[in-house]
Amino acid sequence: MGVYYSAIEKDANKADEFFAQARAVLGGEDAILARSYYFLGVYWYEERGPKRAETFFSEALAIQRRAQKTNDPAMAQTLVCLALARAAFEGPGAVLALLGEALAIQRDGLPADDPQILETEQIFNDMRKKAETK
Repeated sequence: MGVYYSAIEKDANKADEFFAQARAVLGGEDAILARSYYFLGVYWYEERGPKRAETFFSEALAIQRRAQKTNDPAMAQTLVCLALARAAFEGPGAVLALLGEALAIQRDGLPADDPQILETEQIFNDMRKKAETK
């Protein structure tokens, strides 16, 4: 229901109520919520709501970190998305550490020529160049 109220009804307060209920029911086993938060982040980013997207990506990342799967490709993906959302309002220099962490995870678990690594490297290099020109 939280997804519905966030994406369809655009009622953040009602969505937060349902997410709080879900967290309470799931207790420490809330990893399933990470995927929902991730996709809501994607939705809000595409709807030109980078600040709201950043909130959902941050929540997804916090859950993933608690799961302690350090080389999880989903965590790397969340880090990249969080960086893109955050760059929209904090600037490119503020997200280089997030992108660096995503690259470290990807390089540790994927072949060197994997498209995910190449894409993240490109985003990192673009952000670094933008940060240097400011």
